[in-house]
Amino acid sequence: MTTSPTPAERAALRVAHAVPLESKNPGYSLIDQIVFALGSAQLLQPPEMAAELEQLRKDRDAFRDQRNGVFKTNERLIGALQEEQDARFRAVNEVRTLTRERDALRARAAELEAAKVSPWQRATDGLNALVDAGIPFHVEPDGHISNPLGDEHIEWDRAAERWRLVVDDDVPVELPASVTSFADQAAAKLRQPVDGGERS
Repeated sequence: MTTSPTPAERAALRVAHAVPLESKNPGYSLIDQIVFALGSAQLLQPPEMAAELEQLRKDRDAFRDQRNGVFKTNERLIGALQEEQDARFRAVNEVRTLTRERDALRARAAELEAAKVSPWQRATDGLNALVDAGIPFHVEPDGHISNPLGDEHIEWDRAAERWRLVVDDDVPVELPASVTSFADQAAAKLRQPVDGGERS
């Protein structure tokens, strides 16, 4: 027995209170008339129907609990999905930030590396600058580097212990072999002895 009347019990009470206290048919008691009134109001059910109705109520309650469980599961899954999307979004932003920082560090490292170029690299770059400018040059046997005309060359200054660029204003002119030979013969004659002595 429940502590409070169910809707069906309240309906039965209303029907029972509506039955007159005095029966119009002397063959039936007040209880009989109440039972008849409940039957006329379709508030009396056979045991099979009552059991079926009770099972339907249980099935309904079970379905309601299952539906509520599904709703809770869906809410939990939706929340987990949202958290995963937020985490993925944060990860993408973090990767982009780290990529920018890495590229900036690489660029800075390249700048620092370029700033401390070795002397050999600078010397090589200088020679390559002549090549890039289309200026021909050759290395002389003594190690000097000069252009084909010989009016510009790089030579070692022993006193200063530095390489220096020398620009000649007057380009030396090579004399023909015949002139050189004649000059050599004249110099030889001047060195021949005169009157038993030797001309200096």
